[in-house]
Amino acid sequence: MTLDFTKYDAEVAKFRAGSPNIAAAFDENKKLLIQLEGAPVTGLLPWRPPGLPQGADPLNPANFKDDQGRPFTVVDVNSPGTYPSSPDDTRGYYFRVNVDRNVTSGGRQQVALRGGKYRVVMKPVSKITGVGDPVTILPEVGATGVITHIEGGLLTGVNGPTFRTNQIVQVQACHVKVAPEAEHADLAQAWRGAKCPGIRIAYFTGHSDFTFFSDFTDEPGVVFGSETPAYWDLQHVDLHGPKALNCWLGMPRKAVWKGSDLWLETSFTPAGDRRGLDDQLRQYGEQYNPKFAGVKITQANGNVWQGPEGNSPIQAPGEIGKTPGDKLTYYQDPGLAGITWQYGVPPGGEFAPAAKVGAAYVPYGYMT
Repeated sequence: MTLDFTKYDAEVAKFRAGSPNIAAAFDENKKLLIQLEGAPVTGLLPWRPPGLPQGADPLNPANFKDDQGRPFTVVDVNSPGTYPSSPDDTRGYYFRVNVDRNVTSGGRQQVALRGGKYRVVMKPVSKITGVGDPVTILPEVGATGVITHIEGGLLTGVNGPTFRTNQIVQVQACHVKVAPEAEHADLAQAWRGAKCPGIRIAYFTGHSDFTFFSDFTDEPGVVFGSETPAYWDLQHVDLHGPKALNCWLGMPRKAVWKGSDLWLETSFTPAGDRRGLDDQLRQYGEQYNPKFAGVKITQANGNVWQGPEGNSPIQAPGEIGKTPGDKLTYYQDPGLAGITWQYGVPPGGEFAPAAKVGAAYVPYGYMT
């Protein structure tokens, strides 16, 4: 659970003028609380893959069985394309994705995963760069209302996972880095036809110079209606990018965002500026107009800055939202009320370092 220091800071502020030593002691206590909050409580992933018995090794596909006791079909993915070639929505699939090479030819270059009642993607290694509008992993269609599970991935290229499926999607223990020169380079996004009941992301590290997470549920003149995830659940996430925009595109009030232990860190651009929490974590409405959804930033020193309601693109002045310990919440949009972002990096470093995922991944274990 994300800690709220609003009342704590208000009480500490009473001591700052007359008893600075007491205030300093409270400040040190707050640092310890933040460190405890940022560190994994158990180190376990919150969601187990479908078809895997509790305690079984997820790296052994033989351990996966569907609801009829049948083994999952193993699919090796060594080049961009659509897998399997003849999908079966009644079976479970275990994908081993290893597209560890550059793709420079024209047109769409992607790994599309189709079909299956259950889909598990373990330790994917994907390095796809090139022209056009490629994506790293594209889970599509499949049986309704079950689960696509992606775990232990090292995903680099012009885009992160794109979800165009009617299944719940779980992305855990993944490191995603998208190319800075790419157009529409999202770390993860729900695209056209994303009817999935929800998107779950945990122990996730992302680096992007364009967009972090996008809920793309409509375009100008094209409304997708109910084709939007019901929720995004984010746990233990750290995002990095000098100029990336964390966007909720389209009609975000149709999706509920919730999460805890969420971190965002920016660096200086060549022009010598950088964005703060309010600029990074903006929401977009119809026709791509920025909608700030009632942003409130609680600074590490206890001061509160509150942005305007509606579409006013007024940014927090100075270093507000750019100081370690600053936190951002939303007071206007109920769909964003359950999410809090903190500026900086987790005390223990990235939740999914590149050196510990992909081919080197060792499973964390699961809470459930």
